Amino acid sequence: MQAERAIQGHLDDLARSGAARPTCRQRAWALQQALTAAALFRLHDGAPPADPTSSIDPETLAQRIGRLTVDDLLDPAFIAWFLPWAATGALGATPDAGRSSASARARAVALRALASDHGQVQVEHTHDMPLLRPPTPVTGRVLAAAIDFITAGASPGKARIRLGALLVVMMNYPARPWELCRLTIKDVRMDADSQRLELACPDGWKRLSAVQSRLLGDWLLVREELVGALLGTPPPQLWVAVRSHQADGHVRPAGLPLHPRGLERSYVTHVRSLNVDLLTGTRGPLPAGHGGHPASHLPLSMDLLRRSILSNDASRTTGRQPS
Repeated sequence: MQAERAIQGHLDDLARSGAARPTCRQRAWALQQALTAAALFRLHDGAPPADPTSSIDPETLAQRIGRLTVDDLLDPAFIAWFLPWAATGALGATPDAGRSSASARARAVALRALASDHGQVQVEHTHDMPLLRPPTPVTGRVLAAAIDFITAGASPGKARIRLGALLVVMMNYPARPWELCRLTIKDVRMDADSQRLELACPDGWKRLSAVQSRLLGDWLLVREELVGALLGTPPPQLWVAVRSHQADGHVRPAGLPLHPRGLERSYVTHVRSLNVDLLTGTRGPLPAGHGGHPASHLPLSMDLLRRSILSNDASRTTGRQPS
C-alpha cells in the first residue's frame, strides 16, 4: 500500500477512536518525519550522509515520498537508521527541535502503531521504543467483581449505572470507543425464553448473564428517562450523557449521545472513583493479581481494558497465560 494513503487512513482511524487532538497532531508529525526520512534513505540507497537533505531538491524529495510504500517505512534497516538519526534533531526546524526523549518516543510509537495496523511483525530495533503496557490477565475476574459491586450497592448513581453497563458491554464486545458509540438501543434485545438481554456483537447475538442483564437493563431505564426529557425525536444511541456539560462553547443537555472522546473521558473519571470504592469497600479488597497489583484495580485506559479482555479470551482459547 502507498505510504501516504496508509498514514492518512491511520490518522483517520485515530481521530475516530476519540484520541485527543494533541495526540493526533503528534502522530501526524512523527509519521511525516518518517516519510521524509524514508525518501532520503531510498534516494541515497540506504547510506545517507550526515546531512542527507543538502543535495536533494524539494521536488525530487516529494516525488520520492509519493512512491513510498508501507513496507518502505517498516523496513527494519530503515528504522534502525531513522530512529537514532531523527533523535539528533536532523529534521527539526531549529537545532534543538525534535531532540527530546518525548520526540524519540513519539516517532517509535507512531511506527509501531502503523505496523500494528498492517499486521507487520515488530522490528527488532528498539531505540527509545516504549513497550505497550502488558494487559492484566485477571481483568475478567475484576470486571465481574466490579459489576457485582455495582449491582449489590445501594442505589448507584446514573453515572455508575452507565459505567457498569459499559463494563458489561466491554466484557462481551471489547470494542474501541468509536465502535461503542455506534451501538444503538436496537443492538440490545430481550430473549423471550430466558428473560435475559442479548447484545449484538460482530459474531452474533450474545446472551448476557443474569447480573449483566440486570445492570444493562437498569441503564436502559435510566437512558430512557434521560432522552425522554429532550425536545424532539430522542436519539437512538446507547450511550448518552447523564448530566449537562460544556462542549465547544455550548451547553449540551443530559441525554444527548456521547462522542468517542466524551465516552473515554467519562470512563476514566468514573472508573477512578470505582477503583477507590473497590479497594476500600466494606467487603474488603480483592486479592492481589498479576504483578502484585491489586486485582480490584480496573485500567484507567479503555484501550488497555480492551486489550486485557482480548488477551483473556486468547488465553482461554489456547490454554496459556497471555504474555
